[in-house]
Amino acid sequence: MPALPKGDWRKGLVAGLIRERALVPNSWLAERLNMGATGAVSRTIAKARKATDRDRKLRAQAKRLATNVNSF
Repeated sequence: MPALPKGDWRKGLVAGLIRERALVPNSWLAERLNMGATGAVSRTIAKARKATDRDRKLRAQAKRLATNVNSF
C-alpha cells in the first residue's frame, strides 16, 4: 500500500471496507493506509465507490475483496 499514491482508489476501497466493519476515525485510516491528509479519506472512499459503480470488472474485484475480508 505505501507504494500507491495517497489518493488511489484502491486505498479508498480498502478504507471503505474497514469503515463498514469497524468504528475507526479517518485519522486512523489515513495513518495505516498512508493516505495523507485526514480530510481526504472520505473523498478517496467516495472516489472508489464511483469507480466501482462505473466499471463492472472493478465491481467484481471489490466484491471478491469484500468476501476475502469476511473470511478473517
